Amino acid sequence: MKTIKEDSKIKSPGEESAGEQIRKPDTCFKVEMLDIKCGNTGSVRRCLDRLGVEIVTVGEGNAPSGNLPIIFPGVGSFGSVMNLLEEKVGAARLKELILEGVPYLGICVGLQILLDGSEESPDVPGLGIYKGMVKGFTEGKIPQIGWNHVEPEKAADSAPEEAREDAAQKTLGNPTIKNAECTGGYAYFVNSYYADPEDKSIISFTSEYFRTFCSGIKKDNVTAYQFHPERSGAYGEALIYEWLKENAGKANINKSTIESTDKSTGNNFENSSNKYTDNKSQEGN
Repeated sequence: MKTIKEDSKIKSPGEESAGEQIRKPDTCFKVEMLDIKCGNTGSVRRCLDRLGVEIVTVGEGNAPSGNLPIIFPGVGSFGSVMNLLEEKVGAARLKELILEGVPYLGICVGLQILLDGSEESPDVPGLGIYKGMVKGFTEGKIPQIGWNHVEPEKAADSAPEEAREDAAQKTLGNPTIKNAECTGGYAYFVNSYYADPEDKSIISFTSEYFRTFCSGIKKDNVTAYQFHPERSGAYGEALIYEWLKENAGKANINKSTIESTDKSTGNNFENSSNKYTDNKSQEGN
């Protein structure tokens, strides 16, 4: 069983490749990054800059447009993130766009908010995109901080043998890590909680930390990671690169508005009086 690595130093692809130029996508990429002052936006920006991606910042009084893929690097307690999301852009607006099919990449708490709620903030509902709860670790040092192995749940049969090998030490330069979603690798975690969706078929990655837990989900237009790909060296950068290539040019234009309340779950954060505030560190969740 592959477990967390104690090495806390995060190496950038530039460090690992000894000056080798990072390969940038062949297409001009443009994304909207949701910044509500609760995320690791600096590291994400640097990662996207290395990949030649144009970033449109949304979140301070301007909600995502729905015309570009969305990246949400949420960090902090579940309740605080949901409250800030409601205050800055409206949680119902983000849910609406995701359900309409806008490509979404959630990082850390950006994954957790997709579920119904969290043990961390039991009175605060999540977006309810997927049924399930966010649960807390009960063993080991909490939070989990450092490198841990992520194992894909659905390795592609078409992936070449070389791509199936652990790709953690390869670079995004030449050669590019291929089929990163189908290979195992080491990723950087800072979390006390993990998502436990009812539908296990949406789980894309699992990891081990005194138990097997969901470290990534993927379904249709939604990709989300409990770990921080932007801080996970070449392997994490390859995952972001593949998400960008998969979603380049996809937009949500002229689609009909849907009800903000998901009748199947009954969640409606906008009309909820449940607020959650605390003074917890914004290091992760």
